Amino acid sequence: MQPPILTGQVSGIAGEPLPGVAITVTDPRGHQLLHTRTDKNGEYAATGFHDGFAIVVAGAPAGNRSPRGCTSATPHR
Repeated sequence: MQPPILTGQVSGIAGEPLPGVAITVTDPRGHQLLHTRTDKNGEYAATGFHDGFAIVVAGAPAGNRSPRGCTSATPHR
């Protein structure tokens, strides 16, 4: 069985991809499961955690526009 993978994309207000955005994934109790950054296309992929509900927090790097949102917060296989 493959480990779950969480994928998504972060974009700005006009829909442009935001590279370098910090992505933090926590469990429902707020414990950090992992930390990564978006690539040049504003996309991220993360593995290394267990099945279940996850909370995704996206934070723009200093001097950058605020992220508009991110996609799926449900790990999939």
